[in-house]
Amino acid sequence: MSRSLRIACSLISAASAAATAGCFPGTTPLLVYEGDEVSALVAYRPTQSVRISSIKGEVEVTTGDVDDVEVTFSPFIKRADGEGQYAMDEIRDQLVLTAEADDAVVIATQKFKDAWGDLSPHLGAHIRVVLPARFDGALRVDQGDGDVRVDLDGARSSRATVVESRSGNIDVVGAGGAVDLVTASGSISADVDGWSDVDGLIRSGDGSIELALPAQVDGTMTAQAKLGELVERDLPSTWVVAGEGSARSYTMGDGEGGWLEVVAERGDIDLVVK
Repeated sequence: MSRSLRIACSLISAASAAATAGCFPGTTPLLVYEGDEVSALVAYRPTQSVRISSIKGEVEVTTGDVDDVEVTFSPFIKRADGEGQYAMDEIRDQLVLTAEADDAVVIATQKFKDAWGDLSPHLGAHIRVVLPARFDGALRVDQGDGDVRVDLDGARSSRATVVESRSGNIDVVGAGGAVDLVTASGSISADVDGWSDVDGLIRSGDGSIELALPAQVDGTMTAQAKLGELVERDLPSTWVVAGEGSARSYTMGDGEGGWLEVVAERGDIDLVVK
């Protein structure tokens, strides 16, 4: 594996195809054609941030017994039955995969465009990232379409955990530092290990929010389920709670830390203290 990678998927194997579900009557069913996995190893420096940008596909981030950042791309595209060669050509010619280090480790999927715009709206790649256990920088994920799963348990306290998605669920375990988790369409599950002095936001446009917090935190929080219910479990008696119904505010400890705003536009909020 190379230390950095900038590839346009030059090596594509024979496609594997599986029919997708949920096709509308009268439309041609689409198949999923898969290209070869592409892997890279990127050197990591202390306090270095990691930024992941995905156009389409699932993003999974974990920590492990590695010295540097391990990245695996799994390219795919949806096309009609019998269009396997077109699918492979589009993966080869239009998909750009990036894994490299500068000031930050940058991991990205992009598409080439021509005068007609995007030729392949169903083109993307699943991204799997393994961070070293010594990771202590900020993590940012920008997602176009697909679920995001982040598990930072076992890592040193990160400086920030940021996930912004246009469409897809967000599941984060072991978040630390400043926390910003936002999805326009999807649910959010967040297990926060520490509290930051910096304000944060957890917002779901269309989906529920499950939030777990440690009891010993110092800061303030507001939670509002605009068209749903707010459920509280195991809140410490030392927390000062105000408000009623689906909109509440909380002061934890001396209230001198950061402020976390939690908003579910169309969904419930389940708040539990660990």
